[in-house]
Amino acid sequence: MNHFSAGMVREFLLDFVEERLMVCGISAAEVNDDFDLLVSGVIDSLAFLEMTVVLQEQFEVELDFDEIDPVQLSIVGSLCHYVSSLKLKGLA
Repeated sequence: MNHFSAGMVREFLLDFVEERLMVCGISAAEVNDDFDLLVSGVIDSLAFLEMTVVLQEQFEVELDFDEIDPVQLSIVGSLCHYVSSLKLKGLA
C-alpha cells in the first residue's frame, strides 16, 4: 500500500478489533483517539502482538519499539499516527 493516512490506519484498526469491541460493549463510533485498547481490555498482550503484525503486513511498515514508547502503541490515535508516519519516512 503506497499512500495511506492515519484515518485509513484507524479504519483498518477498528475493523480488526471490531468483534473485541462488541464483546466489551463498545461501538467503533465510541472509540476516540485517546482510547487505550489494552487498558480498556479490548485486546490482551497476545492480541496486541497479533495487531502489530497485521498492521505491519497491511501497511508494509516496520514498527520500531525503540522509536516509540510501547505504551503509545495501544492508544488508537498515537498508533494510527505513528504507522502513517512510518510510510512517510520510507518515502523520504
